[in-house]
Formats: sequence, C-alpha cells, structure tokens
Amino acid sequence: MNRRNFAGGLLGTGLAVFSGCGAFCSNTMEQLDTDGTVGIYDGAGDLIRTVDGWDISQRDSPNSLKGWAFSPDCKYGATVYHFNSSSNLSVFDLETGDRVLSENVSGFYKNPSFTSETVSLGGNEFEL
Repeated sequence: MNRRNFAGGLLGTGLAVFSGCGAFCSNTMEQLDTDGTVGIYDGAGDLIRTVDGWDISQRDSPNSLKGWAFSPDCKYGATVYHFNSSSNLSVFDLETGDRVLSENVSGFYKNPSFTSETVSLGGNEFEL
C-alpha cells in the first residue's frame, strides 16, 4: 500500500503506509497526532527523518493527519491536513526532508496520489 487515508483523521500506533522502496511512514513515537510531525522509517523500522506535514503558514488550529502517499519512484511523500474549509497538500523530498510543494485545495480530501510527474488531490493536479 503506497497511500492511506485515515478514518477520523488519526494515524495511530501500528498503522503505516508502505512504499515500493521499503520505507514507511507513521507519526512520531510520541504519537502527537495534532502537531503535524510525520516520521519516515526504513524497512527495518529505524527512523530516517521527520517532516513537518503541516505548512506552518496554514495552521489555524491543531489537526491530525488525513492522508499520506508515496510517489511511485519513492522520491516524494505527500501529507494532507484539513483547515477551515480546505485541505493542505504538502509534498516532501524524502531524501532531504525539504518541502517542495504546498497547495491549498478547497474542500475536505484525504487521498493524495502521484504519477511520475504530478501529485493530485480532489481533482486538482500539481506538477512536481
């Protein structure tokens, strides 16, 4: 499974999204589901890095992770969080942890998806 949406919006203990490259993600060990921190782990379960899934400029209140996806080449990861009447889609370079895209999409969506050159959410497509 290279993507997951989260019923109730919580990526809880024991839930993970597995990529084709052997890495997986979950919240930090502290399970702080409203702080936006997502841990990226290798196939052995060792923490590689963390990324701040929330775009800090979009925070209006704490919220939990709604969706995560890996790109087919395992170069990128995407998070989705809700705020106001929108969804924030953030894409990260998994090697560096750098945010490479942050877009707001009107409406509440949970299913980011990738092609080799784009990421989509709620019928909106963005180039990487």
